[in-house]
Amino acid sequence: METATLDFNSFIRTLHPFDTLEPSQLRPILDTVDILYFAKDETIIKEGGDAAYYHIIAKGLVEEYQGDTIVTRYFPKDSFDAPALINKVAQSTFKASEETIIFGIDKEAFLALLKTNAAFESYYLQDIAQKIKSLSGKDSSREMSSFLLRRVRESFLHEAISVAHDTPIRDSVRVMNDRNLDALIINFPDGKGIVTDKDLRRKVLVKDKPLTHPIGDIATKNLITIDPEDFLFNALLLMMEHSIKRIVVSDDGKITGILEQMDIISLFSNRSTLITMRIEKAATLDELKACSEEMIYVIESLLDKGVKVRHITKLLGELNNKLFKKTFALIAPKELVENSCLIVLGSEGRKEQVLKTDQDNALILKNGYTHPDLPAIMERFTQTLLGFGYPECPGKIMVNNPLWCRELKSFKEQLFAWTHTYSEEGMMNLAILFDAAFIHGDKELLEELKVHLASLVKNDMAFLSNFAKPALMFETPLSFLANFVTEKSAHKGELDIKKGAIFALVHGVRAIAMEKGIKATGTVDRIKAINNMGLINKEFASELIESFNFLLTLRLGAQLDKLKKAQKMDNYLNPNALSKLDRDLLRDVLKVVNEFKKFITHYFKLGHVV
Repeated sequence: METATLDFNSFIRTLHPFDTLEPSQLRPILDTVDILYFAKDETIIKEGGDAAYYHIIAKGLVEEYQGDTIVTRYFPKDSFDAPALINKVAQSTFKASEETIIFGIDKEAFLALLKTNAAFESYYLQDIAQKIKSLSGKDSSREMSSFLLRRVRESFLHEAISVAHDTPIRDSVRVMNDRNLDALIINFPDGKGIVTDKDLRRKVLVKDKPLTHPIGDIATKNLITIDPEDFLFNALLLMMEHSIKRIVVSDDGKITGILEQMDIISLFSNRSTLITMRIEKAATLDELKACSEEMIYVIESLLDKGVKVRHITKLLGELNNKLFKKTFALIAPKELVENSCLIVLGSEGRKEQVLKTDQDNALILKNGYTHPDLPAIMERFTQTLLGFGYPECPGKIMVNNPLWCRELKSFKEQLFAWTHTYSEEGMMNLAILFDAAFIHGDKELLEELKVHLASLVKNDMAFLSNFAKPALMFETPLSFLANFVTEKSAHKGELDIKKGAIFALVHGVRAIAMEKGIKATGTVDRIKAINNMGLINKEFASELIESFNFLLTLRLGAQLDKLKKAQKMDNYLNPNALSKLDRDLLRDVLKVVNEFKKFITHYFKLGHVV
């Protein structure tokens, strides 16, 4: 045994949860650490025995055995075996599989730290949902410093001055000028509206509207509002969604101020906001292509700032929607836009896709409407998105495929066929269509189609059980002894995180949402709705949400790594390339996936479905 001389102080500060400790809390640890050397095949801890140290690997490789089976491998910066110290008995045997150097933290010092630091202790005792939150939140100081997660009330709000709807335009303008306002709240007998400086230019100056007319004539009703306790991130999403530059802040129906987009930009110069502005101003497809090429930098920038993947997917979903809408508007004649509804499907519809993957879109036409150049226009739209970096869908689920570009009544007929044949292809087509989101045109066409689908499947448990069945299609890549099950050939040592875990959660939740008529499209929002209905308890809902977010984070990290290495984009990752913390969490998350599969099997009685 040798007293530590290496720079353990710097080393341990890079490891979680030690990186959360103050210097005074770390000092007792630093005073007791030893450097331990183990030869190849030497036993470090024996099953059933006691442990004298909390072990952190400085160099080498350690394998954990249960019986004769290897259950986990530990690499440099990985640690073990806290449960042996806490429970005073080891449940596994740990051996050095090569020459290994370990920092050994004295058992008594480690246990004393647990007793005196509740937050540190909770890391080793908390459940899976809490552990994922703890790990993903270890950079929370960086994340919370970002404007994305600041509260609306924490930002600068412009004064909200109101006038009656019958106030003359001239008098209203004087009020705006005297108070240096860019917007004015308008009080109507049945609600409130808003007038902006843009309204004055476009509706008064350009059209020579008399200044004696009431201000209510040019007001926009149905205010878009946000609660002061909401996040600036959501304010930004609302502005992007409704193409507005300001949003009214309302606390229990009382207007407390107006939030301006430019104030958010000045608070934090964010690339995504600038891209949104560029998309809106773009006059050519080349300008839009330049915007699309900026998307990857937005992702990397937000990740660097500690923003969680679930926020990034929502933000990028809005950016994609803006890009698709403007592209369609530049390519399609106005008459076609007015008589159709462009939609995105699947993960794009759920806003759960980050990197540019396959195009999944469709066009619903009004009954009886035709356009002589429709095939050429749809082909140009598809090829334009391909040029922007969005690959063609292998299943041809795109607007240039007549199956996904047809009249509303034809779509309804197709829905009837899919819901009555139970074919695998039909079920998956229904799944991605159920996730559809509006992009441009006549939104009522999509609403009518979704209402029709709901009417077809309502109370049809035979169909719904068959619809849910694909959630069990792929095996969870976790063995009985909690080992990762990886590929043996082309992707040797890797596992498909989408097939093995993400798809089961997405589709199982989607099936319940369809059965219960839940209108939300995002998986997390659907889980919350399912919990609110009492179908699952709060603890299980929390585990599902945190597990889903963790899986998306791992997949994004693996994909970005492959993108930087110019490798083919896919859903595979190597669990041994993860940190010990991430490997342990992935193992726990896969157990949650298996529990959810059992729940789905019981809920839809899939054991009886043939």
